[in-house]
Amino acid sequence: MTLLSRLSVRGTSLALLCLAAVATLAEQPANKSEGAVSATSALHVKIDGGSIRLEGSGGDQISYLVRHSGSSKAHRRDTAPLYKVAAYTRGNTSWLVATRQGNHSNIRPVEFLVRVPREVESVALETSGGDVSVQGVTSRIQVITSGGHLHIDDVRGAVSAETGGENIDVGAIGSDGHFRTGGGRISVDSIKGNLDAFTGGGSISLGTGMRNAVLQSGAGDVSVTFCGGELIVQSGGGNLVLGDVGGPADIRTEGGNLHLHSAKGFVRAHTGAGNIELDEIPAADAWADVGSILAKFTASAGPRRNSSLQTSIGDITVFLPADLPITVHAKVDLGGGQKITSELPGMHISPHQDGQDSPVFAEAKLNGGGPVLEVHAGNGNIFFKKLEH
Repeated sequence: MTLLSRLSVRGTSLALLCLAAVATLAEQPANKSEGAVSATSALHVKIDGGSIRLEGSGGDQISYLVRHSGSSKAHRRDTAPLYKVAAYTRGNTSWLVATRQGNHSNIRPVEFLVRVPREVESVALETSGGDVSVQGVTSRIQVITSGGHLHIDDVRGAVSAETGGENIDVGAIGSDGHFRTGGGRISVDSIKGNLDAFTGGGSISLGTGMRNAVLQSGAGDVSVTFCGGELIVQSGGGNLVLGDVGGPADIRTEGGNLHLHSAKGFVRAHTGAGNIELDEIPAADAWADVGSILAKFTASAGPRRNSSLQTSIGDITVFLPADLPITVHAKVDLGGGQKITSELPGMHISPHQDGQDSPVFAEAKLNGGGPVLEVHAGNGNIFFKKLEH
């Protein structure tokens, strides 16, 4: 073969190798996708099989970036998912839709990072199962994920967030909040508006709620430090530990203890099997199927109303201020082994006379009488004590 022929063959081989290398690179999926879209009053973000992170921005555009949420070097480059982002505007709504291309298995987690300026008034976030994080925005927020963890903090607008079963952690919210999870924990540090929280089986905790709160758990514990308005709490079987309530309270659990530190309005409390402790209340309707009740009434906590305390099996202890005008009617059904005692002067207690099962009664008009307090123990003692200031 001549020298010219050999050079020609080598050149052809080199060209084929270069083309093969280019083809190989072209087949590699992209590691990230990024861009921007004009800001409108509303934004809808959706990703197929990944997480979403929403952050506030001082710019005038909505920017986005699809990136790996992990940085492990153990993953090869060819395991990176290829995402196509459709960015467009319809009317007053901007859309960012990230769709995974091809069939990729064992891929690394992917995060859709979106930054929004103040001009965006409302944002809807949707993912088929990833986590969602929202921080430092002024918009109204709506979040839907079929099973990811939610973290929301420093949001000025109202928030509505739902996950199929993971935890919801909330920092500070400047307006109303609506949170729902199929079975995870819900934790809210601070909220200025009304709060509505539901979990199928996890616990709920509220630090500071400035307005009304409705908290419902299928079976978990509920704790509240402060609620500025009306408080409604229901649990299928957890303990309720509640702090100060600036309005009325309706608190129920089917199988746990219940403790309320104070309330400015009327209190309704119930437990199927557990103890009830109510401190600093103006009036209450409380009953325990199996368990004891301790109630401390105050003269200045709120408007006066008739009250009722009742247990089927368990003692009842009532603390009353010495200067509180109130009319008392008390009864123990099975008086043979149970009794009514009082530290307050003017309480008339009937003596036990007719056998083991005859009831015991007590009544009084303290300080001239006032709203009626009915106290009824089916099988338990009743104790009236003086509330020390």
